Amino acid sequence: MVERLVDWAAAALEKSTNQPVIPHVIIVLNATDNSIDEAQWEIDFATTKLMGDIGEALQSPVLKGFARSRSRPEKMIRTAEDLLLSYYCSVRVVRIPTKGRPKLISDQVGKLYREIGKNCEASRAIKRKARMLLDADELQPFLQVSGPF
Repeated sequence: MVERLVDWAAAALEKSTNQPVIPHVIIVLNATDNSIDEAQWEIDFATTKLMGDIGEALQSPVLKGFARSRSRPEKMIRTAEDLLLSYYCSVRVVRIPTKGRPKLISDQVGKLYREIGKNCEASRAIKRKARMLLDADELQPFLQVSGPF
């Protein structure tokens, strides 16, 4: 999972131009067993737990290469979470339960929806501050000036 997220982000950064903000990532763990610890239904706890669980992922030769290329003296990459946060503005985890708990499913989908909204608003704020928040009238001239992709 980590390799896919990093590989995709690296390719996206390499091919994009004038990108004022890096994306957010929300990892949705769908069909999660209903018997997990209740705390894991909370986004902060689920994120911390997953980041701890993937800590060993940085031992992969592929991820080591990405970590070397993204490390800087002021920001060394020591964990898989550090590596993900070098490509993404934020990393959040939302668990969606398997069938059988409709109220919990509804609650978790609501949390996912709110998390998407928060991330979109944060990206808009960064783009606005960078004066890159384009509306429909500004987009076409921008694309013409920027050239082909």
